[in-house]
Amino acid sequence: VQLSTKGGGAYDLWIDRNWKKLTPIKSVTLDDCYRRYADDKLDALAGLRPKLMEDLTNDPGQHRLLEGGFMSVEQAIGCLKTSEANLKDKSESSLGHTFLCNFVNQARNPGGLVENLIVEHGVTGRLSLPTFRKV
Repeated sequence: VQLSTKGGGAYDLWIDRNWKKLTPIKSVTLDDCYRRYADDKLDALAGLRPKLMEDLTNDPGQHRLLEGGFMSVEQAIGCLKTSEANLKDKSESSLGHTFLCNFVNQARNPGGLVENLIVEHGVTGRLSLPTFRKV
């Protein structure tokens, strides 16, 4: 099975580690990935659902998109842990921890950085924000 994918993406790395009985055909851009799939008549195309849905409209009725997904990636952020001995009291947090908590809370708030980037890059309705919960 020959699978067209964009090299270096999270799903591409997952495919390399987990699917041993296929030949990944890697492209530099998402557009090149679809072109190789279509032009070279490859067996399958892997990518993010919104882009696949857009690409597959180029040849209506010729392709099908499988329901569900084969993986998901939950993004995370972290910092160095400060020993309790260095803190004035046990309820205090390190500066890095405080900064990151504030940044994440502001960034994913409605109208925050993440929502603004989704709008700026024209992917409204194609990407979603996690349910807001304060960290």
